[in-house]
Amino acid sequence: MLRQFKRAERWRKIAHEAAQQSRRTAEPEIDVPTKLKQALAGINEASARIVLSETEKSVTLAEVVAGVAAEIPLILAIGPEGGMG
Repeated sequence: MLRQFKRAERWRKIAHEAAQQSRRTAEPEIDVPTKLKQALAGINEASARIVLSETEKSVTLAEVVAGVAAEIPLILAIGPEGGMG
């Protein structure tokens, strides 16, 4: 478990530095790595849910995000190479 916290802290530092470099006013929120089943159980029913597929070729993430109402929370989960398990 300690390894997950260290990993998340490293990613937060990278995100912070990238946000400063690109002059962003807000940094992305990075949570501790979690098992997919556990993460899905904690999602609010009112959140937008987007499932990404590495085989999708016709719809971009930007197009999907643009179609989500601004007042609905958007949660984006990025998994390991090779897919989530």
